[in-house]
Amino acid sequence: MGLQETYIPLTTKSHRIKKLAKLPLASLCDLVYNWFIKFGSINEEITKEALLEDLKILNQTENTKKLLIDYVIEKMWPEGLNLYQLAQIEACTMILKPSSYFWNSSTAWDSNNEKYFIEIEPEKFMTNLQEDIDKLYISTIYIFKHKSLPLIICRIQLFDYNSSFLSSSRGNMKDSRKMDNSPNENNDQSNLKKDDKSKDQESTSLLLGRISEKEYVSRKPFYVAFPMNSPTIIHSCGKDIYSKLIMQCIQRSISTREPITLKQNESIPIKSLENIYILQGASRYSGAMGQWAAYADALFEISPLSSYNQYNASNTIDNHPSIVGKMGLKRTKSQSDSSGRDDYDRKKLRLEMSMLKFKGTKNGYNRIRNFYETIPSAVNDMPRKIKDHLRDEKYYKSLIPCERAKFTIRNTIKETKEEINLQFRFTGNDIFGGLHELVDKKFIDISRVPGWLTGENGVSSGTITDGDFDIDVQKKRGGLI
Repeated sequence: MGLQETYIPLTTKSHRIKKLAKLPLASLCDLVYNWFIKFGSINEEITKEALLEDLKILNQTENTKKLLIDYVIEKMWPEGLNLYQLAQIEACTMILKPSSYFWNSSTAWDSNNEKYFIEIEPEKFMTNLQEDIDKLYISTIYIFKHKSLPLIICRIQLFDYNSSFLSSSRGNMKDSRKMDNSPNENNDQSNLKKDDKSKDQESTSLLLGRISEKEYVSRKPFYVAFPMNSPTIIHSCGKDIYSKLIMQCIQRSISTREPITLKQNESIPIKSLENIYILQGASRYSGAMGQWAAYADALFEISPLSSYNQYNASNTIDNHPSIVGKMGLKRTKSQSDSSGRDDYDRKKLRLEMSMLKFKGTKNGYNRIRNFYETIPSAVNDMPRKIKDHLRDEKYYKSLIPCERAKFTIRNTIKETKEEINLQFRFTGNDIFGGLHELVDKKFIDISRVPGWLTGENGVSSGTITDGDFDIDVQKKRGGLI
């Protein structure tokens, strides 16, 4: 059976405070107001108008999030937060802090070994999934849309009975009844009325039922996201039995008529939902990384319909990469090296060359990522050092930061026909962003950096044989059974 959204699981006060503290004050105010409209409050003195006025004041005052959290926990819902509230907190946290989760993706294949494009009807899918899971486990499902990405996300959480607790409780209750019916008890206790006994049994059963409800053991929530008109789904990482069970139920619920198979794509989890959506969703950037990103962003040539005035002084038609070309850039660089000078114009050109090599555009990914990110309005009030640090960090940031990569170079010496293998392992928060920064600081010569070291293959590791890059693909064990 599925648990009602009003069910309140057993959680500690510190656990609830920790969850609420992850949200910014504005989002927390919105959630509290929506919860009050939907569920009301135990405190009858709180009215809609009074709460709205208090939230407006709190939202305009600094350092008031702790006061709001205490108000929510102590006065509005002291018994705890229900499943709906907890699900909404985690959904907001996922959207506002996308790098807090790791993700994998799987592709749907039909019986003819062709990709199956998924079309989800949220209500129907939710009903089918709930019925399938409830055959084995108690569950709760919450479905919502992503704020900026075209994704439908489903949160699934399983619950177990604490059988050991229930068995011990029932055993204790039976033992207590045996003691009540023992011949050594007092006469006044043995002469209880039948009505009193029935009342005691009813209260005992109610208490036991209440205890059994509170003793559900919750499992870690599992998430699955559906891009629009795609054969790929994005889901949480997990190899435990609960994750496998949920994936099997999802596989059966996606298509009730035609059997399909879900096969996992990545062996290494990817941090951030936005990153894996770019790689596996309906995004042009999934096949155009590094210096090829200009093709995904339609900057590789000038539109015949665009005017000359569209390009400002820093981005004129004469300076456009499609006009200058690689030879022009190389000639200008060689002139700069021969003269021994690195004035402002030549330094700017050198930085633009590295930006084109690593990001594909002169301006980098800042403009591209604005679709997903919100620039803090308080950035102008920050100290200059902090602003410079944030600007530098965003300047070198890759569209999809790669944290681990392994490259194997295999070359054959023509004279001796001897094969040489050389292996590189990189780790860090953003490997290719770090290499880009090293190039700008002149630790690495940009003219000698191969494409596979600039991130043009995404987050994939690979083998380079005589200059040709091949992605390392691990053997798949098949789909779900």
